[in-house]
Amino acid sequence: MLLVLAAVLFVSGLTLNHALSRARTYPGRENAQGRNCQMIKRLCVSQEVDDFLSTRVTYWDLAEKSPTRLAFRSLITEKINAGFLVKRIWHVASVDDVERLRRYLADYVSHDNYQVRILTDLAYPIPELLCVGMKFASITFPEVKSPRRMSVTVQFRRAPEVEAIRKYYGLLWELAEPIKNGPQINLSRLDELLREFRRQE
Repeated sequence: MLLVLAAVLFVSGLTLNHALSRARTYPGRENAQGRNCQMIKRLCVSQEVDDFLSTRVTYWDLAEKSPTRLAFRSLITEKINAGFLVKRIWHVASVDDVERLRRYLADYVSHDNYQVRILTDLAYPIPELLCVGMKFASITFPEVKSPRRMSVTVQFRRAPEVEAIRKYYGLLWELAEPIKNGPQINLSRLDELLREFRRQE
């Protein structure tokens, strides 16, 4: 409930700034994901970027073929291998979420610059956020009837909006449970969640 309230307050506070800024809006998750990938590539080539902050909310079926999803995953892997600080907040709500997260943790187990926290027991998914240093941010809102699918993305380049989204991300980060912090990985917590979700099936 606190997370939902925080999201509502954040978005309502951002509305006026959005209207006055040069924010760009893209409907549909494929379109949005592709635009985010383009922006990451452009900024990393032309400008100094220190970190990548993101949430993982969207559910992608394993059988679904999505070039933009694969491109985003490749970019994240590239930045982790290059030594950038990459922080991700996962919304974990199913067996599939836990199993996928465990696979990614295994892939990046030797990278201390990759940090992960999780949120569980959300009444409604949080927006999907992406921050590329202080240069760029995007916020993607869930569909009403299918909350784990994204409907529309708004991208920001102006400093006030980017800073606002980073602050909101910081709030979520503090509320989330640490799973990977440096070399430490809390696999016992994931095992606990896996057992819980399997009992619910």
